[in-house]
Amino acid sequence: MLNTDFTLLWAKLILTELMRNGIDHVCIAPGSRSTPLVQVAHELRKQKKITIHTHFDERGLGFYALGLAKSLQQPVAVVVTSGTAVANLLPAVAESFLTKEKLVLLTADRPIDLVGCGANQAIQQKGIFSSHVSEAVFLPMPNRDISPNWLLARIDEALYKQKKLQGSIQINCPYNAPFYGGDIKASFPEYTKSIAEWMQSNEPYVQHVILSENSCCPVQLPADIWEQKGIILVGAIAQSEQTKVLAFSLATGWPIFADIQSGINSAWHSYDLWLQGADKEKIEAIDVVIQFGTRLVSPIFNKLFAYRYQLDYYLIDPIIDNKEPTHRAIHYCHMQPSQWIKAQDKFAYSQCSQAHWGDELMLNAQKCIDYINTKESNEVTMVRLADNLMSKEDGLFLGNSTLVRLFNTFSTHAYSHVYANRGASGIDGLIATAVGVASGKREQHQSFCAFVGDLSALHDLNSLALLHHFPHNFVLVISNNSGGAIFDRFPIEDEMNDLYQMYHGFHFQHAANMFDIPYHTTQNLRDFQQYFTQALDRQGPSIIEFTSEPKITHNLVEQLQEKIKRSERLTLVKE
Repeated sequence: MLNTDFTLLWAKLILTELMRNGIDHVCIAPGSRSTPLVQVAHELRKQKKITIHTHFDERGLGFYALGLAKSLQQPVAVVVTSGTAVANLLPAVAESFLTKEKLVLLTADRPIDLVGCGANQAIQQKGIFSSHVSEAVFLPMPNRDISPNWLLARIDEALYKQKKLQGSIQINCPYNAPFYGGDIKASFPEYTKSIAEWMQSNEPYVQHVILSENSCCPVQLPADIWEQKGIILVGAIAQSEQTKVLAFSLATGWPIFADIQSGINSAWHSYDLWLQGADKEKIEAIDVVIQFGTRLVSPIFNKLFAYRYQLDYYLIDPIIDNKEPTHRAIHYCHMQPSQWIKAQDKFAYSQCSQAHWGDELMLNAQKCIDYINTKESNEVTMVRLADNLMSKEDGLFLGNSTLVRLFNTFSTHAYSHVYANRGASGIDGLIATAVGVASGKREQHQSFCAFVGDLSALHDLNSLALLHHFPHNFVLVISNNSGGAIFDRFPIEDEMNDLYQMYHGFHFQHAANMFDIPYHTTQNLRDFQQYFTQALDRQGPSIIEFTSEPKITHNLVEQLQEKIKRSERLTLVKE
């Protein structure tokens, strides 16, 4: 058992160093090859040093960890066994590469002599995540000839790169059988002699220092900027930045177009519907765009500004990657919005000569809401009703495709805690991600609501198991339009519809029953209001399935756009 004891020592060194770098949440999927890491994690849990989360499906576990990292704003470790268990992490890793949540993937592996020779559960794990990870460390088998100093320093180097580049890192850990049993308390004093001082401390072995963002020297905007017409766009920003960005926007008097992820309320909402009308010309006359945060749900601004080469465009976001998909010439300021705002001349921007130039545009925003027939039951009115029933402090997770666009267009409230997977924008793993988010800083949310489409729910049904024992409020709304309504927006020939819109006719009652989660279904808005209100007050999870006919949402949005255009034409004639 001596080799097993030594394997446990290496696992202990790895997890201890992660813990000393502030990683105290570990997500584990079952497996045999990962036993050394699991056994050490169990011991650390008994000492109340870490929190362990589990899921039987590695794909769901990866997304759960992603959601946990979103809400905790700190790295989360993920432990899986070898083989396709590792491959199942790729979708969540690809998302984290784009949205920069920090996952530390501890992937167990077969020894190199068992790879490529027909041994069971042995695949080529080197390079499996390709460029989707910030760093990949492929450790050797636990070996007394390799100093523990090297092991700790290598772990710290990878964690430093993660702090600098963000996203996920992989630490691949090959283990040889046997790995059950063993003495986790076994000591190897001669081997660990060189790290004895570290073992008695609570500090990381190597402490990398990253220059503070405050060391940046932001360039103050020229004074004549505030004599021009401008707009402010707000994408996904940190909750701590929301108040400062809103105050800056109000001080300028420029129109502010806020994404649903921003946590900011704006009187210029529903812009996807009315900016393409007559007021498009007014927007095209602007000289300056200041954008805080990235990953805007709406593509409208990319369309409007695609060929505005002379536009002064400032993008302020701390992520170092390029997040401007049109590749226009912009001023990219890699810092927090509050740092950039602090560097500006407050007197100058609060005395903007073109303040309130866009106030009349608010009228179109209000028309979009006024024109909605709230007596009809459809996805739009469901979103409007939910928007009015939720509070600012509720946690909100939005699935991709139709629902995130509907909330972005028709929500008139701001939510401090909005989450979405808007990196790769996939429809997989959304339930798992939402539960992970809700499992993070639970005390921040009065209630927690997740809105996903029916295909997204079908993709992630097994993650309903994560909700089975969830002790806190969690409302999962599944909007069932029988699949693929997002494709109604595109010019697809009727004879090809079956290749895009997967009409299925399935409902989720039996899935809810299987996982013992309270469930209601309705296509009626009045019933939805009753079920949703009850679910918001309930301790524990609930599922509400709201059904609607295919294509009705797209048709309704087109009708609203046409009403706005007719209203604008009438206004122009009167003038």
